[in-house]
Amino acid sequence: MAAFPLALALAALAWPHATAAPQPAEGTQHNDGAAALLSELKQMRAELHQHRRELDQSRRKMEALREKMRQAPPPYFRKEGNTLILDNMNLQIVSNGRVPGVGNLIVGLGHNCLTASNGVVVGENNTIAANGNFVAGSANVAQATSATVLGGVVNWASAAYATVLGGQGNTFKKTAAIAPESCGC
Repeated sequence: MAAFPLALALAALAWPHATAAPQPAEGTQHNDGAAALLSELKQMRAELHQHRRELDQSRRKMEALREKMRQAPPPYFRKEGNTLILDNMNLQIVSNGRVPGVGNLIVGLGHNCLTASNGVVVGENNTIAANGNFVAGSANVAQATSATVLGGVVNWASAAYATVLGGQGNTFKKTAAIAPESCGC
């Protein structure tokens, strides 16, 4: 038992030094670093909240503009009934070259323009099949470069640059042919 009180006495002497608080200089350094990090974190959080507010404000402005654009068409377009009016403007249809099926002005219904480019088709059930065709009327066909049917019904312009002026059932297979209606060429 004599050994126990001696060990206890030694432990009591060592205990205050083992659990002593850190020296002020060393503790201050750690506390200053933590305080600086905490301050920087608070600043970053405030900046983040500010950016979120600005983003929300921009988003609200964008939605308001989007709604305004939906309600009011541009000033150079006007819609009256089923008609779209271009005020003081031209309409230009542009394609990137001779791309089949694009660059055409199509007026009417039932037209076939799948292989045509840069053409005009007006009326009903007409076909333009090449570059630079113009067809008007009903059930007419222009199937060669710059072939034209200016009206009528069931007419064919099947040679390059051929033109059918109108009538019914006329077919031109020659370039730049002009013939009377009774020709049957």
